[in-house]
Amino acid sequence: MDEPSPSLASRAPMSLAAERTELFERALRVIPGATLNAVAPTPGLEFVVEGGEGPWLRTSNGAQVLDFVLGGGPLVLGHAHPLLLEAIERAAMQGTQHYAIHRRAIELAERIVELVPRRDGSIHG
Repeated sequence: MDEPSPSLASRAPMSLAAERTELFERALRVIPGATLNAVAPTPGLEFVVEGGEGPWLRTSNGAQVLDFVLGGGPLVLGHAHPLLLEAIERAAMQGTQHYAIHRRAIELAERIVELVPRRDGSIHG
């Protein structure tokens, strides 16, 4: 089981009850319900995420919280997984281009067609 890194583990756990900070109050003023999904924060357990590593979240007041949801990106590898960060950095160093055809787009399309063949042999249909 993943344990928090020393940088997170060295912080003394803090009560989430004290977390309803000015930052959370700012969120309430500009984000309906201070949530980015359909689930409202549990009263008394409101917090603002500052970062994460593996299965752990770090809140804006320094508390560490085990992320039982791990929704979206961290679902498989956890937050800020080194292999994912390395892959993102490699991709970013090659530049991005959304409108002109490039090698990586072709390689991705070939892989998609290999995994999900279509009658016409393309990714469009």
